[in-house]
Amino acid sequence: WLRAVLSGPALEFFFSIDGQDFRPIGSVLDATRISDDHGSRLRFTGAMVGLCVQDLNGGGTTADFDFFTVINR
Repeated sequence: WLRAVLSGPALEFFFSIDGQDFRPIGSVLDATRISDDHGSRLRFTGAMVGLCVQDLNGGGTTADFDFFTVINR
C-alpha cells in the first residue's frame, strides 16, 4: 500500500504492508511544486500527481496496482 496525504502545501507519503498500519516514507514535501503554476511562464491548471515504476534491472518485472488514491485534508 502507498498513500499520499496532502494537507495544505504539505505532501507526505506513507507505506503499509497490510493496508492498516501506515508508516511515513521520507520527509514532508512542498506540494506547491507539483503545480504548473510554480514556474514563471505558466498559469495554474491544477496540481498533478502520478505514479511511475521502472524495472532498472531489465528483468521484465511488472508492477500491478489496484487503485491510486490521494487524500486531501
